[in-house]
Amino acid sequence: MRRLGLCLLAATMAAFLCGCEDDTTDTTETVDVGPPTMELVSPVEGACVAIGDDPDTRLPFILKTSALYLRPPGICGDAVQCGQLLLWANDKLYQRSSTNVIDWELSSVINRYGEFLIKIEAVTDAGDPILDADGAPLVATRTITTAVSCEASR
Repeated sequence: MRRLGLCLLAATMAAFLCGCEDDTTDTTETVDVGPPTMELVSPVEGACVAIGDDPDTRLPFILKTSALYLRPPGICGDAVQCGQLLLWANDKLYQRSSTNVIDWELSSVINRYGEFLIKIEAVTDAGDPILDADGAPLVATRTITTAVSCEASR
């Protein structure tokens, strides 16, 4: 009985596989995903962020995106809604990321305590801005203050 079951299973799989080989229907379709969006979720505007005194501190910036394809440099080619995120602090480029979380490595900041204007922009592989629905560069900004401890500043 077991041998019969195995034979039936083998015959079914063979018929399935043969049927798949003859299927030449093109199922590729284009989906309009709409314009890309990006929102900086954390830290919030005006936040005091306690970074302690560890020189290797990383400060995460968390973004929510849609219709934006984040990939490592060189992967996107000519795709218009594909690229990376750049993190600027006080007009100086610090990080590049291909994920929705950018860790700002504060070890590269000379004076890492104080107020910072953060700008995160989406760019293509070629470094061109990725545009939103209005044709403006896709950018999120935030002003934060970093301190050893935020308890004293409350």
